[in-house]
Amino acid sequence: MTDPSINTRQMRYMLMIEKEKKIYRAAEKCFISQSAMSQHLAAIEKQYGCRIFRRVNNSWVPTPEGRSILAAYRKILAITEELSDRLEAMETDRKATVTLSIPTVREPFIFPDLYQAFRKEFPDNYLKLIQRPMTDIPRTVAKGEARIGFFFPKSDIPLDYDTDLTFETICDEELVLLCSRRHPLSEKAQHSGTLPLEDLNGETLVSLMPSFTLQKIADDFFLQHHITIRESITFGSIETAIHFVADVGTPCLLPPMFLRSLYPAGKPGDDIIAVPIRPAPVYQLGLIYSRNRSLSSLERRTIALAREVISARVGIDI
Repeated sequence: MTDPSINTRQMRYMLMIEKEKKIYRAAEKCFISQSAMSQHLAAIEKQYGCRIFRRVNNSWVPTPEGRSILAAYRKILAITEELSDRLEAMETDRKATVTLSIPTVREPFIFPDLYQAFRKEFPDNYLKLIQRPMTDIPRTVAKGEARIGFFFPKSDIPLDYDTDLTFETICDEELVLLCSRRHPLSEKAQHSGTLPLEDLNGETLVSLMPSFTLQKIADDFFLQHHITIRESITFGSIETAIHFVADVGTPCLLPPMFLRSLYPAGKPGDDIIAVPIRPAPVYQLGLIYSRNRSLSSLERRTIALAREVISARVGIDI
């Protein structure tokens, strides 16, 4: 049995003798004198009451007892090194900062809840936010400025970065029709709870600037289903668009995430309803990260928290 007084440093000395087959070479490799190495060997052999090495043709080779002892040393050192690596990784994670890039338009609806959940679980860590336009996030993650980025849809990842990034789906999100109760479309939807897509043909809708990914998704969906919008009233702010719907009554296609955040009580207002469209404009929300570097356990947990926060905001029961 290994005596507690024999430490891992001495174990490495014995394994070096086995490797080099010469005590003086082993001593040089371990940066100690030959006499010191010999003293360590003698002390260990005395402790065990057996020979670990014997001389054969001017080389030191393990005895049968020595082979068993050295095999045990290798196992002990492997376990010790694995434990040390795990403790180091835990300490690194404890002090680490996770850098997350979220599109400017989505940040108010995602980051506050995610930050609170992150800090509650990891009070010693930090979550750093980098705001970018949606189109800049693949480059931000690929260049290492952020470890994780919020992005959609997957098909919009530029070909220059497609091979460098992993897209991990969080959930499906659909656009719903935010509509005044005074609007005729609202009356149509009251019976079934949904609205046929063709009923939007020839309507006037509130829209977002063409630079918004959401507007591109809506426009492509209308084109695919041969829906012609009579007139678009365009805004550069989602919050302004929603308030215009409330004040004027003109409908607008938006994700429920924005409605839930602007109206935390769960209802957009007494004069507004959110109506699902059938068929629905659906797309995948996801997170992207570099394929060239594995994620830490802290980053993996951050992705799981982001999944929980975002998934809670995409329902349509408003």
